Amino acid sequence: MKKKCFLMAAALSAAFCQALATCPDCENPESIPYYIDGYCSQTEDGQYRLTDITSKGIRFDKPSSGMIMGKEDEDGNVQFSFARADTDFPSKFTLRLDENGKLKENVFDFWMQNPDLTSWRCEVEVEDGKMQEEINKSICIMLVIDCSKSIGDNFSMVKSSVRNFISKLHNSRNHDNIHLGIIGFSSPNKNRWHCSEIAPLTDTNYSMCLNFVDNLSMDNNTALYYAMDCAIDKVGDYVRTLRKKNPNYFKDKNFEEAYIVSFTDGIDNVSRLPGETTIQEWEHNTYYQRVKQRLEKVRVEGKLINSCLVVVNSPEIKNQHEQYQRVGQGITSRDGNGRRQFYMIDNFANLNAKFEDIVKNLTTRWQNLTLYVPRNSINKRVRWTLGDCKKEEVYVAPTPAPTPKPSCDYTGGVGIVVGSLYGLSFKHIPSYNHFAWSLDLVARLSIEEIASMEGDVNFLYQNNVRNWSSCCLQWFVGGGASLGYGLGNDAFKIGVNAIAGMELMWHYVPLALSVDLRPGYAMCDESYFDFGCGISLRYIW
Repeated sequence: MKKKCFLMAAALSAAFCQALATCPDCENPESIPYYIDGYCSQTEDGQYRLTDITSKGIRFDKPSSGMIMGKEDEDGNVQFSFARADTDFPSKFTLRLDENGKLKENVFDFWMQNPDLTSWRCEVEVEDGKMQEEINKSICIMLVIDCSKSIGDNFSMVKSSVRNFISKLHNSRNHDNIHLGIIGFSSPNKNRWHCSEIAPLTDTNYSMCLNFVDNLSMDNNTALYYAMDCAIDKVGDYVRTLRKKNPNYFKDKNFEEAYIVSFTDGIDNVSRLPGETTIQEWEHNTYYQRVKQRLEKVRVEGKLINSCLVVVNSPEIKNQHEQYQRVGQGITSRDGNGRRQFYMIDNFANLNAKFEDIVKNLTTRWQNLTLYVPRNSINKRVRWTLGDCKKEEVYVAPTPAPTPKPSCDYTGGVGIVVGSLYGLSFKHIPSYNHFAWSLDLVARLSIEEIASMEGDVNFLYQNNVRNWSSCCLQWFVGGGASLGYGLGNDAFKIGVNAIAGMELMWHYVPLALSVDLRPGYAMCDESYFDFGCGISLRYIW
């Protein structure tokens, strides 16, 4: 008997240690930056609910009631579903690395608050959260695209963005249950419009939609309100027609909602109700009021139409930015977080990215995150966390970068030369290498008078001798040629010479001082040994 008790105790101890090993390396989920929490309770009639819901780093549609109802599964756990869930967590809701660096299916850690209400306990036997995609959801979308001539050369960019929008929808698993129609509008004359019939986004209809977009063309005016009014009629008529043809159509395909995505680059300048001769501005426009009221009242399958508007901040709008934003928000719906779906972008180049954001919002609406609560956690505050505890970062002072050693490199210099030659001196060092060339335009002196006016070109090789903290010294050696005019004998002079010397440079002053000797051989009216020396001071860069 004692042996059995010992074995049982050892087994329980091992299980407890294993449970501890799978818990996060912390005792407080407050330090984990990605979480959902709330108070889990059971009502008198046996229903489960999650109230007082908060979250960080995880987004989902929070119900207006502030309450999410749960249901009990076959294992006795309670499931709570979070609609259209998304997160900033790097690996999203999918995979996490285990202690050996391998991927494993282990997403959420479950915590429940202890009776003291100040500490938490981790439960490791709770089933992980799951992302479930409801691909049987149906949605009806009308694209309302501005085709006015004010778009100009940007029209090809608009069509490319619309094509990408349609392609992203078609790439979703639910594309057969997405019903899509397109209106390309300009003036209120529908005979000059482009309008496609709403149809499921099957492979065949997808190709037809892309071809339709390619054939869009521009015309005068911007009848935005009129086009949106027509879109409201079209989505309503289409869904009613489906229901009339097949009363059970939405029995197996749950209708999500009707959605209007509109784009424009200007202010509506032509929409007016029948009998009106003038167009009122901004909120006073009667057609604007009509569209606004219809979006607040018209329901498709019992749900209001969801309206989204993208506007390019064109020169026409920039001077009236606040008014346009106010009016634009009036004809858009609120998203799951209560924000108006009115998006003003700076230029046409940003249109594609904004359309991609809208598509992401449309397609993630079929994704629900399911999280589990064990029965022993009812009537307690619970929390689901993603990731590990947030480590406190210890500040480590950066190692100061070593002070760079001053360099003697420069690319060129210009200045004066004095000695047996007087004049201007130029020097160039290509690509900071050891080779250089110099040009001196000088007057060469004899003991009695000026001997010649000439130009000397020399090619040099140079290298460092010593580098001090404030200056450095280089030696150089080379050779060259001279061409000039002898003043004493009125004859042209030509010569060759060697050159050798030293050059001193200051690290923080852009000057170079050099001394050189130039032995050579020259010919004028007769040949002779030619010798020169010079001191040069140049401004360098």
